[in-house]
Amino acid sequence: MKICDLTNFYHEQSGGVKTYLHQKMDYIADCRGVEHLVIVPGAANLEKRRGNSTIQRLKAPELPFARPYRLIMDAGRVDELLGQFSPDIIEVGCPYFLPLAIAARRKYHCRLAGFYHSDFPRAYVRTTARLIGRIPAAMLEKAAFAYVRAMYRRMDLTLAPSLAVASALVRHGVGNVQVLSLGVDMKNFHPGLRSRWLRLRLGIAPEQVLLLYVGRFAREKGLDVLMPAFELLSAQHPGRYHLLLIGGGALEGELREWAAGRAVTVGGYLPADQVAAVYASADLFVTAGRAETFGLTVLEAQASGLPVVAAASGAAAETVAPGAGVLIRPDDPAGLAAAIAGLPTQNLRSLGRQARRYVEVNYGWEKTFRKLFAFYRELLGFRRQPLAEAPSGATGRKIAGA
Repeated sequence: MKICDLTNFYHEQSGGVKTYLHQKMDYIADCRGVEHLVIVPGAANLEKRRGNSTIQRLKAPELPFARPYRLIMDAGRVDELLGQFSPDIIEVGCPYFLPLAIAARRKYHCRLAGFYHSDFPRAYVRTTARLIGRIPAAMLEKAAFAYVRAMYRRMDLTLAPSLAVASALVRHGVGNVQVLSLGVDMKNFHPGLRSRWLRLRLGIAPEQVLLLYVGRFAREKGLDVLMPAFELLSAQHPGRYHLLLIGGGALEGELREWAAGRAVTVGGYLPADQVAAVYASADLFVTAGRAETFGLTVLEAQASGLPVVAAASGAAAETVAPGAGVLIRPDDPAGLAAAIAGLPTQNLRSLGRQARRYVEVNYGWEKTFRKLFAFYRELLGFRRQPLAEAPSGATGRKIAGA
């Protein structure tokens, strides 16, 4: 089986997609008869091996509005690599490559899977409302979903990381949608990595509650909700909470300016082994993201023994452990502050243990990739049948549980 992963959602500091691809490469390293090509952008052309996988980084410019993400412009080189590799399956991990991949399917007679990692019509287009106004933003969102419908219904398989995303895709006319939940490395993310030294270095007093956010510093991640929520918490409970923000992105300068003079620490991007100790050393994970397709950081936090307070939008309602976390209305700073303050400090550790047990039972990378390869085998089992395009009026019919 020859598999090609093709995406622009990859850079050294990226989160969920990079983690998914690296875990996939590690899984494939133990598989017989599987060849794997990964085509992603980079600062320069570079070929690298990881197990049974070949990573081809193609020189690409940075996106000025989404640094450090890059956009591969050299479609000819992508096509050349596909021709040399002759894949059985192409899995497209971002919306920008869909037209190219559809053309490649016809040219190389392969199967095509689209992984809907990012709900870009809502996560990116909707956030432009504050810049261009609600009516133009609504029109752009409608056009973006039209693109989603036109492109993804030409996939042989569309993968959604949560039931919420799968349901939204079906509502917008995408067919053959399957849910593929992501996983978490339970050995790497573990409560046993808790560090008193790390808390002392941050100046966290023993009685203080350390709140943690890990992710991109971007508006669609809900930081414009988290910031006023923390201001409310600090005013209502002086000295009780300290907020640690780990990541990077367009809002970093604004965040650092806001953090000055507050009980807030803004840290940069950390590799997985270092961020695992940060998770375990915090007391409560907080996120207010509006359109998370999965929210891998929520799983990592719970695996590390943290309860979670999150916005009840996107996939959070599926990944936050029942009874061991709190879901709030989106775009509600007062509600977020109240939910954090409403969790008794003395109960946070026991809630965290409950959250970890939930993740242990329900999420693991082995389970994810066994299910993915079952989908692959099913696609290739129908290989000799004609590759028919979806009818113009087709709508989704099928959603499989996680």
